[in-house]
Amino acid sequence: MAIDLAELRCMLDAVSRVVSETIFRFTPDGLVVRQLDLAEVSLVDIVMPPHCFESYEVEGAPKVTFRVDDLLKLIRNIKAPKKRATSERAIISTEPSQVVLTRVGFNGTSTYKVPRFTPDKDMERDIPIPKVEFSAYFRTPTEVIKNFLNESKHVGDTVEMEAAGEEKVRLTTRGEVSEVSVDLTPEDGTLIDPRIPQATKCRYDLNRLLKFVDKKLGEIVAVEYGEDKPIKLSYPRESDSMVGTYHIDYWLAPKIGSH
Repeated sequence: MAIDLAELRCMLDAVSRVVSETIFRFTPDGLVVRQLDLAEVSLVDIVMPPHCFESYEVEGAPKVTFRVDDLLKLIRNIKAPKKRATSERAIISTEPSQVVLTRVGFNGTSTYKVPRFTPDKDMERDIPIPKVEFSAYFRTPTEVIKNFLNESKHVGDTVEMEAAGEEKVRLTTRGEVSEVSVDLTPEDGTLIDPRIPQATKCRYDLNRLLKFVDKKLGEIVAVEYGEDKPIKLSYPRESDSMVGTYHIDYWLAPKIGSH
């Protein structure tokens, strides 16, 4: 299986924000990565269809388990020389006890190997996608939410997301003596394609959101949430090396209780 190296690096980085160990499930429909964190409050869900790969061939439905950081730290700092029209390729293969990544690049061909292991039953179980009827949807520049979270982390540990309609979504963090808020509106370009038929408010863990909101994953993030329901953050991914797109999705459980 061959894929653009930068895209693989982005995908591994996205997974590492939730778990340190993961399972690559190679299916006829593509590469599936779906993992819960240890506390079972956040989920990363990525399906890379065959069109995301330069070549994709599987027999059966093999599973490969490894530590994400073991591989990511080997390729994280690889940078392409400037003025190159083509990208570097990563060829993924396996040996009985190792995951093998062959980098075909501008400075020759390099091979990286990291250990694979047998997952326990809890890690290997199939994780269903939550069946949720959201009551609010909008898109917004990733950097807008990132800036708000960075400003708010010194005030409190909870983000309240409130929408009274399609004219404004307000994010608020409250502390014992301080409060920080930001309004997203269509007029200033921070509230894009809102679909919010009813007033909707919910609270989420700020520090976990901070991990999942990053311009490295996408310039625009799609947000879906509902009253006392999970929030879903979705980043569409596309590049010149792929035909079509795929999504990096995060789910985070709400904080339910007294304010």
